Amino acid sequence: GASYFYLNGTDNSDWLKVRVVGTFSDPQAFGTQVSVYEAGTTNLVGYSQVQSQVGYEGFNSLIQHFGVPAAGTYDVFAVFPRTGAIASAEAVATAQTITLTEPAPSTTGAEHWETYR
Repeated sequence: GASYFYLNGTDNSDWLKVRVVGTFSDPQAFGTQVSVYEAGTTNLVGYSQVQSQVGYEGFNSLIQHFGVPAAGTYDVFAVFPRTGAIASAEAVATAQTITLTEPAPSTTGAEHWETYR
């Protein structure tokens, strides 16, 4: 059958995009788990895992897209699969794309992550 490309044309003012970059794992950071919480809380508002493909003739975006309320700020965590290293950003506003880069394996960010596990 034919392949189709769908474009969501809705108002996207309430969003947050997260690009993860592997340095010790692979550069595309496949398998990285990205979690978004309301800032300063343990209220999970979004979770995604970087995947290369789901379905036939498809390729997933390497940028993880979360729909979130515009009024809030968010804490974002990325857990890299090969090293277990954690990159984070706190009190992130909406309507932007942030980049989280895999830190050296000795830098885990555990002091922040333990709150959310």
